[in-house]
Amino acid sequence: MQAHVLPRFYLEGFTDPDTPVGQEPYAWYMQADQRVWRRRAPRNLATKPDYYLTAEADLAQIESEAARILRRIVAMEGLEEEDRYTFAVFVAIMAARVPAQHEPIQDFLNERGRKRLALLHTAYSREPWRLEAGKARYREETGRTDCDDLKPADFSPANVEITANRVAVLGFAFSAVVPWARTITEMGWRFLTSNEADYFITSDHPLYIWDGKNLPNGQIKLLDPNVEITLPLTRNVAFFAGWQSEGTQWQRVPTDLVAEINWRSTYGAPELLIAPKPNFPGSSELYQAVPA
Repeated sequence: MQAHVLPRFYLEGFTDPDTPVGQEPYAWYMQADQRVWRRRAPRNLATKPDYYLTAEADLAQIESEAARILRRIVAMEGLEEEDRYTFAVFVAIMAARVPAQHEPIQDFLNERGRKRLALLHTAYSREPWRLEAGKARYREETGRTDCDDLKPADFSPANVEITANRVAVLGFAFSAVVPWARTITEMGWRFLTSNEADYFITSDHPLYIWDGKNLPNGQIKLLDPNVEITLPLTRNVAFFAGWQSEGTQWQRVPTDLVAEINWRSTYGAPELLIAPKPNFPGSSELYQAVPA
């Protein structure tokens, strides 16, 4: 089953407004290694087979609520406290769900596993009785003898490949959602609206976090007073959060600010850019932002 790494309802907000009548709405997408714009319907865009495993049902539930709240945001309707928190959860999930976040988590968990294995190898090599005691306990608790032949050398990282499975990687990624959402809820929010033809774009890593000093892939803390969070929501609405304002506001923004948000959306995109049209504010500088 194909899973959307970006929600389908979200992608539908970036379709070409000039899609011919009677044709399924489509968005324009560009893969970073090809740099050619093509068209595709949201149902077939930004998908990976069986990617989220058992998390699919939970994602579907929050997406349903987020779609409802997004309709209110587009209509410039106020948000109740509960909806504000739910939308903050959605914003945090938009960081946690993308594959670009999972690659470094995979590396981290693999390395942590190797270090733990190395500690066991050292301990069992120095004091073999510890391993024997562990095997005895295992036999007593399970009635099985399949570990009887284990030796200290079997725990050497040089002899074993450690790879965290996707369940562990996804679990680690999504564990940050609730604390992130609580922090984002406390920030000041602005929903940036653009002129009709000044399109926001999105990507396979659309959430951008910046503290005004460090690169967004550095160590940035959400509690930094200068931190800024941006997330494009539709072709004419983007989310902005930070500590320099309070409450929730809607703000019309000029073309150059739309271009800045678009640059942020392309910065962390490892594979895919998505736009209502190939030409948008900032598109002339696109090749400077997209990795070669």
